[in-house]
Amino acid sequence: MLFCTNEPERAGTWLERALANCRTADRTENAAATGAILLRLVRQCWLNALTAEALPLIDEAIRLGAAAKLRPLFARANLQMAHYLILLGRYHEAELFFDRGQPPRNSDDLEWRSVNYDQRAILHAARGERDLAYRDFERAADMARRLPEGYWVTSVWDDYSIWALALGDIQTAQFCRERALFVARDRHVVWRVPYLSLRYADLLLELEQYDHARELVANSLTYDCKAPCIKILMVSVGTRLATILEDEGLLRRCSDANALESAFRSGEPAKIGPLASAVIRGCVARGQAEEAAALLERALPTIRSTDHVWDLMIDAAALGNDAQRRTARTLLEARAQLPSGEMAAAYLDLFDATLARRQCSSAAQRVAAQRAAQRFAEIGRVAQERTSLSLAYDKLPKESRVAQAPSRAFRTMLGGLSTLTLREAEVAELALKGLTNREIAKDLSISEHTVESHMASIMNRLGIRSRHQLSNMVVDSGKAPTA
Repeated sequence: MLFCTNEPERAGTWLERALANCRTADRTENAAATGAILLRLVRQCWLNALTAEALPLIDEAIRLGAAAKLRPLFARANLQMAHYLILLGRYHEAELFFDRGQPPRNSDDLEWRSVNYDQRAILHAARGERDLAYRDFERAADMARRLPEGYWVTSVWDDYSIWALALGDIQTAQFCRERALFVARDRHVVWRVPYLSLRYADLLLELEQYDHARELVANSLTYDCKAPCIKILMVSVGTRLATILEDEGLLRRCSDANALESAFRSGEPAKIGPLASAVIRGCVARGQAEEAAALLERALPTIRSTDHVWDLMIDAAALGNDAQRRTARTLLEARAQLPSGEMAAAYLDLFDATLARRQCSSAAQRVAAQRAAQRFAEIGRVAQERTSLSLAYDKLPKESRVAQAPSRAFRTMLGGLSTLTLREAEVAELALKGLTNREIAKDLSISEHTVESHMASIMNRLGIRSRHQLSNMVVDSGKAPTA
């Protein structure tokens, strides 16, 4: 029962006691019970951001299932091993364990079959095989929804969303996020609500829906969950959102001094990459060039694929040395060459634009930036806000700048009025007509706060500080803002 509360980490103590009792009894007779407890402790490792430490527990369950000739335990433990190797970015190793974990064709064990389809889908997605991945995710979700424990349903929808986004399908990712959050609330898996709310908020940053994202983050804070996996996500998402909105209060509420070290202890690239990138960009904004470079040097070697760590690749282009840039670009190229590699291809163009700006090659930067903007538009991204989070390089003292880093924030990287999104162009046009933020909000049927966020984004993209400068820019360019 503790696992479904807002203190799921407390379940670990009881599971450890139960495991100790099982180990003192005859291991053969208690193999099934011992194996079940081991696999539940594995889940606790993930909750506590100790994912790499789960592998010995899974290995013990595998050996126990083999010795006791318990096919279900042996197979499920192998599937669990495949899943955790995937979390650690070790895709090729995962395939061997996945093959051992196949349920019999006539098995009526829905949980086993659901987990099997979920892992199969993830492996397809990691290979860029979108259609096959979606087919198996749908099968996994259909079976999981018939299980009594709501956690498994939310887990499938969560995985589905994570990999839909990696495949460049933001609409499917959003639908899955909504489903996962609905199920968590409906099935009363309490800790999953803040966790999935933060996941959803992270996606909403891609869509520039800041008001909704802020609501989800604020709601997550009210749960006061102590589980490290939630703390890591809170800092990662909250830092990015607070930076976009320039909200120091939100930044303080979402901060946690231990989150970064917890992310590194987990061994998961998807935990390390986004959080490290958020911290790196915060360091840059504060003029802490050496700290940013040191963190990049520590984080980049933990990354084996770019699937969920796009921002860190752009950081490598902006801040990294030659070896780090080669590593990041190689990872992006490898993913872009796979089927359904549109997301990686877009980030590869953005990587090249960032590097060209760093090298003061305006022509190359302009070409790569245009390609990036087109690719992002094709995959449904409203804008590149996630890769343009207040990297205020102009705040760095000249003697501290890292290898001629850009002089403006990443969000100005694409430069020019043509980089405005459709909504930003609408807001800019009304602002140029002299409308106040309140009047613009009424005209576009959006909140005044959303208008303020759009105006901040417009000014940051264009490298200006006032509406007067916006007017001058339009006069100088001889055209109105266009999307």
